[in-house]
Amino acid sequence: MRKEILDCKREIKELIFRKIPDPPVVLVSSKEVCQYAAIAPKTLYRCEKKNMISYHIRTSKGKLYRYEDMVKLKKIYHNLPD
Repeated sequence: MRKEILDCKREIKELIFRKIPDPPVVLVSSKEVCQYAAIAPKTLYRCEKKNMISYHIRTSKGKLYRYEDMVKLKKIYHNLPD
C-alpha cells in the first residue's frame, strides 16, 4: 500500500513538472544594466571580467544580459541584502 502511494506521488510530480513551462528569459541591454545598477559601462565590463555577471547573447547591437543576472549584480556590487 505504501509503495503504491509513493508511486502515485512520483507520477503526479512528473505530470506537474511536464505541464509547467519554463518562464521566458527576459533580456536587457548593457545600457539598461548600467542604469538599473547605477554603474558606468566601464564598471559593467570590469564586473564581467571578475565574473560577477556574464552576457546571455551577443548581437550586432551589443550584449544582452538576463534580468535575473542584472538584479544579482546590483545586490553584489552595492552589498545589498537579499
